[in-house]
Amino acid sequence: MNISRGPIREALNRLEKEGFVTIIPRRGTMVSNVTAQEVKDIFKIRGLLEPFAAKESLSRISRPKLKEIKKEFITLMAKPENKENRMRFFVIYERFHKLLNEKCRNKKLVDILDNFEDHTNWFINLFLKNCSFKESIKEHLSIIEAIEKKEEDLVADNLIRHLERVENSILSEITS
Repeated sequence: MNISRGPIREALNRLEKEGFVTIIPRRGTMVSNVTAQEVKDIFKIRGLLEPFAAKESLSRISRPKLKEIKKEFITLMAKPENKENRMRFFVIYERFHKLLNEKCRNKKLVDILDNFEDHTNWFINLFLKNCSFKESIKEHLSIIEAIEKKEEDLVADNLIRHLERVENSILSEITS
């Protein structure tokens, strides 16, 4: 691939620091095991930080972008649950969460939430490959409706409820 060892080593070290891989000296690198405790830890922090970021962003969220995402969720809700629509869901899901967090005016917080979002996506891809996305769409639509009404506490409550459901779904797959 015409890539020297330095950049590869740096990338692997970063992936190890973020918990995605485990480096064993003189043996190699492997994908890290996901533990129930790791899932609980990440969702606990997301449950604290994400509602805060959403509240901080609430007045600065682009209403046209929010309306577009809402329309995409509604359109997707009527489509069948297949691989293509699941992929489409995750594209919309990621755009929604970025929109929700990016306007909080705290770059460090956004970086932390992006990292935890990456972990959550990893967990979902490992454990919830065939899980329905329709329940998640309903939850996201309720968050959007709370944003439209400018009800901070309702936004936070709906976000927390959504995160708890996803966490419980992942944990049930890990422990089964």
